[in-house]
Amino acid sequence: MTNIQIKSQTNKNSRKNSDRPEERPAEQSAVAPAIVPITRPMLGWLPEREYLFSLVSRNHAYWGYRAAADTVGVFFGTRKERALGPACSDVEYLVARTEGCLGSPIEIFQNHTLFRFYRLFMKPSEVKNLLAPSSTTAESQLKYPMALWNGLFTARHPLKACIECMEADLADLGMPYWRLSHQYPGVWICLAHKRILQRTSVKTSSQLRFNLHCPDADALEPPFVATDKTVLFSFARLIENLTDTKQEGVAAIAEFRLRFLAHLEAQGLLNSSKRLKAFDRSDVQQLCADFLHATNLLQELPECRSFPVSAVHAYYSLASYINGKSKIYPVLQLAIILWFRTLPFWCEADEAKWILRSL
Repeated sequence: MTNIQIKSQTNKNSRKNSDRPEERPAEQSAVAPAIVPITRPMLGWLPEREYLFSLVSRNHAYWGYRAAADTVGVFFGTRKERALGPACSDVEYLVARTEGCLGSPIEIFQNHTLFRFYRLFMKPSEVKNLLAPSSTTAESQLKYPMALWNGLFTARHPLKACIECMEADLADLGMPYWRLSHQYPGVWICLAHKRILQRTSVKTSSQLRFNLHCPDADALEPPFVATDKTVLFSFARLIENLTDTKQEGVAAIAEFRLRFLAHLEAQGLLNSSKRLKAFDRSDVQQLCADFLHATNLLQELPECRSFPVSAVHAYYSLASYINGKSKIYPVLQLAIILWFRTLPFWCEADEAKWILRSL
C-alpha cells in the first residue's frame, strides 16, 4: 500500500523535511544504548512536515491498538521501562526507540512539532530545557514533544485540516494526515488551496487525554465563514515565511520592532525614556485606533479573540510591545507585524519576502 512506509524508508523523508544545514546544531543528543528499540514495522514521515501527533496517530491505526496509551508506550516507553531505563528526555527516548530513523531530537522538534513556531519567541534557556529529562508518566509523553501543553489540546491548539489536502492524500497516499503548517497558531487557511481549515470535532477528556486519530471528513467541524479571506491568507503567509528559517525569522521580528520604534520616534510619539507617550494625546489615540482597526478582522480566529477590543486596551498592548520587557503572546506580536504593512516604513522588499514569497 502506498501509505505504508516502514523503518528503512523513513530516513529519506526525514532528510527531505529537515531544516537547512546551517540551522542544525553541531551537537545533537546521543541515543541512549540501554533502551530497547521498536522491532515491529513502523510508518515513517510523510512529506510537507508531518505533525508528530499525526505520525503517532497513523502508527496507532496501523498497529491496531485500542488504547492510545499503548501506542504512546511503544514510542516513549511505559512507566516501568522509563523508571528502569536511563534518565533522558521524552524526545531522546523516542529517538532511541526508533534508532534515529525519524531524525535527531532537535530535527524532530524543529520539523514536526509546534516548537518550529514557538522557537522564534523562546529564550536559549527555554530551548535547552526541551532536552531535559522528564518525570512524567507514559500516558502524558505526547504533551511536550508535540508542543501540546495541556491534555485538552483541541481547546488550546486545535487540530486543523484542509479538506482538499485530505482528498489529495487519500488519492496519493491512501490516508490523510495532519500537516505541521496547518497547526500553527494564527493559521486558519490552507496556503495551497486557499481553503479555510476545519477543526477536528474529536474531543479529549481527563480519561482520554490523547485521542489519537487522523483527519476524517466526517469528524471535522464546518469551516467558519471568513469576513476577509485575503487578510487570513496574508497572516498565514507571514507566519509560514517567518517560521521557515529560525535565524531569519528571529532577526526579522527584532528588526521590525526597531523600525517601528524609529517610526514612532520620528512621529514624536515616544518620550525621553523611549516609551509610548500618554494615551490622552490625540496622535497616540489615533495610533491605537489604527492598530485596533487593522486587527479587527483577525479577531474571528479562536486564538485572536483575546486581542484588544478598545483603543485603551490597544494602548497597553503597544506599550508592552514597545518597552520589550513584557512578554507579548506570539500571535499578537505577529498581528502587530501584519499591521506594519500599513505603516510608512514597510517597503516593497518586506512585502515580497514576508507576504508574497511562496515556499
